[in-house]
Amino acid sequence: MNTHRNNRTDYFRLKPNGNPNQFFPLDQNSSNDWEFLSSDKAEAIKKLSAAHALATFSGSFGETDANRPNGALNVTFNPSNSNNLLLLNGGANLNGNLSVANGHMVLAGTPVEHAYDYLQNREVIRENEWTDRQFSAREFNVNGNGVLESGRNVTQLNGNFNAKEQGQVKLGFVRGESKNCYRSSHSGETRCENNASLSDGVFNQLPTTQVKGNVNLQGQSQLQLGKAHLHGQIHADDNTRVNLKPQAQWTLTGASQVGHLALAAGSQVTLNARYDEVANNYKGHVDFNQLTVNGNLSGSGHFRFLTNVAAHRGDNIVVNGLASGAFLLTVKNTGLEPNEVSPLSLVKLNNPQQRQESVRFALENGYVDLGAYRYILANNNNDYRLYNPLRDAELHNNQLPQRSQQESKAEFEAVRKEIQEKQRELNSLNAQYERAKREHNANNAEITRLQNSINQTDAKLRKVVNEYNNINHKRTARRNWLYSQYNQLQANLSQQNSKLATAKDKAAASQSSQDSAMALVTKLRQEISGLTEQQNSLRQEMAGHGNNNYAASIAKARELCAAQGLNDEICRKVAKLAGPGDASSFEEALDAAVSQLEAADQALNVANSQGNPLAIGDAEKAVEQAAQAVLANLHKAYSSLAEIEQFLAAQANSVSMPVQAALISRYSNTALSEMSANVNAALQIGRNLDRHLLSQDKSNVWVNTESTKQNYHSDFYRPYKQTLTLTQIGVAQEVNDNVQVGAVLSHSHASNRFDENVSGKGRLLSLNGYVKGHWDNGLFGSLDLGYGRSRNTIDFDGQSNVFHRNIFSVGANVGYQWQGWVNIQPSVGARYYRMSKANYRLSEANIESRALNLMTYHAGLQLSKTLDLGGFKLTPSIASYYNDARQRKMAVDGALAVNNVALQQQFGRYFSHEVGVGAQWNQWQLSAQVGMLKGSDITRQRYAAVKLGYTW
Repeated sequence: MNTHRNNRTDYFRLKPNGNPNQFFPLDQNSSNDWEFLSSDKAEAIKKLSAAHALATFSGSFGETDANRPNGALNVTFNPSNSNNLLLLNGGANLNGNLSVANGHMVLAGTPVEHAYDYLQNREVIRENEWTDRQFSAREFNVNGNGVLESGRNVTQLNGNFNAKEQGQVKLGFVRGESKNCYRSSHSGETRCENNASLSDGVFNQLPTTQVKGNVNLQGQSQLQLGKAHLHGQIHADDNTRVNLKPQAQWTLTGASQVGHLALAAGSQVTLNARYDEVANNYKGHVDFNQLTVNGNLSGSGHFRFLTNVAAHRGDNIVVNGLASGAFLLTVKNTGLEPNEVSPLSLVKLNNPQQRQESVRFALENGYVDLGAYRYILANNNNDYRLYNPLRDAELHNNQLPQRSQQESKAEFEAVRKEIQEKQRELNSLNAQYERAKREHNANNAEITRLQNSINQTDAKLRKVVNEYNNINHKRTARRNWLYSQYNQLQANLSQQNSKLATAKDKAAASQSSQDSAMALVTKLRQEISGLTEQQNSLRQEMAGHGNNNYAASIAKARELCAAQGLNDEICRKVAKLAGPGDASSFEEALDAAVSQLEAADQALNVANSQGNPLAIGDAEKAVEQAAQAVLANLHKAYSSLAEIEQFLAAQANSVSMPVQAALISRYSNTALSEMSANVNAALQIGRNLDRHLLSQDKSNVWVNTESTKQNYHSDFYRPYKQTLTLTQIGVAQEVNDNVQVGAVLSHSHASNRFDENVSGKGRLLSLNGYVKGHWDNGLFGSLDLGYGRSRNTIDFDGQSNVFHRNIFSVGANVGYQWQGWVNIQPSVGARYYRMSKANYRLSEANIESRALNLMTYHAGLQLSKTLDLGGFKLTPSIASYYNDARQRKMAVDGALAVNNVALQQQFGRYFSHEVGVGAQWNQWQLSAQVGMLKGSDITRQRYAAVKLGYTW
């Protein structure tokens, strides 16, 4: 009782190491010896009870020495007050269970002890100096409202975890949420900082708690993973919750079922314990796991899958509740390479109320390389499957053409038979026509004869009439005779007119029959002509299927890829293989709507040209309805106008997109780029050899070097950079005044930088022998033979792959030199290369580089002027050359195969323009050239060459 303050009752607690003989403070405050609790008894008791709610056991449970027995011991924490907390910071190795029936148990490490700072009157606790602890038990059980929490500096937890009712299991430290508890070595007091936030440096240095064991959740219990890695299965009721915080990891050791699953950014679920162990090309048996989420899936975490796509087996996720958020998927494939459109399901959402726009799943990098092809993730009615759009398009455009080719063949045969039938009918009609024509001609002749007879009779009749009118009437006898003649002639004339009318009717009928036959003949000829055109069209269609299918496949692949909501960059990298199938009904509906819109637009153009207001109004209405149908189909797959605009922009850009280059895998692109680089080295040797053979250099020994840096690009592989350095040594000898023979030893060194952090080197050593001759009229020519061997190295993901090729070449040149004030020298030439096959591996891909037959052509023009400066000759020159190495057969049949999948390759054409100067002094010749290359698959690049020769 405080007699100094109106007999007020104050309640105090003696501080640790306090002096009980000291006086109590007077003004409801604390001193160095006494801690003021309250002036209210109930509140003081509450504070005192709360102080006793925190306790620490710093000892160790169980025996850690393997040479000593570890008896069965169960430890249960069951305080009467649910606010009580027990800190275990000494570690445990229980041969029994550790249970929490009520209250809060924290497992943690302990801070390193330091001397008490009496100057600052404080205990020294350094955030970054803690001792780690491990805890093991057969079972960790949490019941009721109990909480089991693993705090900071716990390196390992071994045992199964079971939670019931409202129990919570929290494993791993979470910044801003976990408790930071420790026992003061100075006062013995247990202190806990709620929602502790460690500095970035300290948190990053905290060990990740390795949790090895299975988890069983019942009722409404919860599991939370912080900075921890759980290795085990989870079996949980539908109403339970599993929360993965940032830096949380869960690796499944078997099939698991959870209730609600929430993943924070930075968390990761590995669906197979062998994911990090198994290599990409592993061919052994692997057991795959299924993660079933019976509740809701939410958040933005990362899932890692192990698969055997070719066998249609792999880890997968099934969500029976609703899914929301954004998730990243990584796939590592084992077994053989797949060759199907959509071989495997990764995530399946079964809830009929699921909305597509609520969740988004995406592959890491937007695609996964599986052998020769790249696969994206396609959503087929909430079934997210690995999907190859180019393969789909190829099957779409191949299966349909296969059916259409069969139909075309049947139609072709039907047309051919119809043509034969029509031809027989035409022959018959031609015969009828000829008969009708003959009858018509005969009738015309009869008509002509009858007409002549009538004319003759008519003439006789007129003569009789004239004689009758001119005779004397007295001469009756003569009159009677003439009158009888008149009657007879009149009768003959009437009879002849009747025959003429009959003949004309017959002729008219004959003409009608002839015209009818002619019309049928003309009609049949038109039908046969049309059938012949149809036959030719069918023949061309069947012959052109192969050429058209690839372009159609690429276009369809781009559309299907874009229809999955992937951006244009991803579609550029993936679209290599595709077809229709049931990958998405959205594309078919959209295609139909677009076709209707195009038809309506054409109808509107026709109506406008005709100027019919009624037709124009109907056509405009049809266009508006078709446009609305297109937008409606777009809205089915896209939830916002921005996504629709992005899709339409991707479609607009697809016209100019590269084809194979954007769609093949990293393995395929590397193999194609390497072949191109090897060919470039051979072409460089050939180009420099041609320069020497086309020159008038008569050196007996010479050395030449050229250096160039080039950037290559193509529709068949992605861009790469190449640095080439060539050194040549040549010797020559005059056979006579017109013929020279020689040999050239060439060494080319290439440094290559391929796409996606792949590098390579190449060395090519070649020996060529040649003969060249010239004539006094200015004509000259050359022939050369060569053999070389290349050593090629590819550094792929830290592994070097070395292989060789043998190269045989033969070349010929012919040119003419006009001597004048300026020397003009046109030339043409050809060179054939035969490159041997090469087989090697790039990680999981088998590369088969087939034998290559390459034919190149070149033509050029050089202008030069030789200046004689008193025994010193200077020859400046300019030249331009056209080189063509295109090979249509390689673009059709393929130049190499990746995992038995043939890929197309092509080499381009280019122009080289160079300026040079040559100098000759006594027996020495020196020349230098600088030039520029620009072609279909090479950007504008510069090169320089220097040559030194000596003549004896």
